[in-house]
Amino acid sequence: MKKRLLIGFTLAWLGGWMLSSCDMSGGTEPEEVAAPRIVAGPTVSNVDITLAEIRWQTDVVANSIVRYGTVSGSYEKIVQSTEKEQSHFLALTSLNANTTYYYIAESENEGGKIVSPEGEFTTKKTIEMIFDQAWNDYAEGRYQQAIRQFKDLIENSSSFYKAYVGLGWCYAASPVDSLQKSKLNFSIAISFKSDLTSAYAGRGFVNMALELSHEAITDFLMVLQLDEDFVFERDSEINNNDVRLGLAELYFYQQKFNLAQEQVDVLKPDNGLNADDSETWIVNGTAYGSYAESLLALIETLKSLV
Repeated sequence: MKKRLLIGFTLAWLGGWMLSSCDMSGGTEPEEVAAPRIVAGPTVSNVDITLAEIRWQTDVVANSIVRYGTVSGSYEKIVQSTEKEQSHFLALTSLNANTTYYYIAESENEGGKIVSPEGEFTTKKTIEMIFDQAWNDYAEGRYQQAIRQFKDLIENSSSFYKAYVGLGWCYAASPVDSLQKSKLNFSIAISFKSDLTSAYAGRGFVNMALELSHEAITDFLMVLQLDEDFVFERDSEINNNDVRLGLAELYFYQQKFNLAQEQVDVLKPDNGLNADDSETWIVNGTAYGSYAESLLALIETLKSLV
């Protein structure tokens, strides 16, 4: 009897141990995975002409998705990573320059998904866009804005000679009136490219304003040598006629009347003035007592016509 009780107790103990062992090895419920929450970001960094980077962090590991597009609430493009991580980083590439993009960031794991509020960023302009905008500002009289943009272009590329030309014209504009800065920038542009007619023309007018007649004449002659039909591409009202009129005035005040007359004859071939014939010293119906007076009167008349 005692033996049977002992065997029964042993079997009961072994059965309980085996049941307990089975529960420990295969009967444990899997631990529930928490859905991710965004704890930092998303933020946009390193925005360039065609690139932007999106970063955010989640409290648990999850994948990374960014949906984006050019219309708020509509995200036709996607970039993603299946890597499970807490620090998320995705680069958006092949973007259009000077374009506003709208985006959302997503992270998902077995426990669920989190979606960020919509964010936005605008890609940078190309050099050509900034350059054209600077000239548009110049044309509209926004000289200080144009100066800032030309300077930005030079900061990006110190050898961008076209920006120095732009600065030269901006500084030469009457509301700005910084003639020495204007001359310096024209000269820098010419040092990079020696056939810049617009830089020679601009520097010629500046030298003329600074009463540096010999330098102005040299610049104006260079313009006509490079292109006798010169027209400033950013302002067609500045052209070879202005250059010739400048030469005529400069030569006149140097008392080189014959050279002044040569330029006047190009501007107004039928002017009729003859240094040796006093009967021709008539301008706009007014007779003058000397050839020099009549020549000056004609130059002044041409100023209102050119």
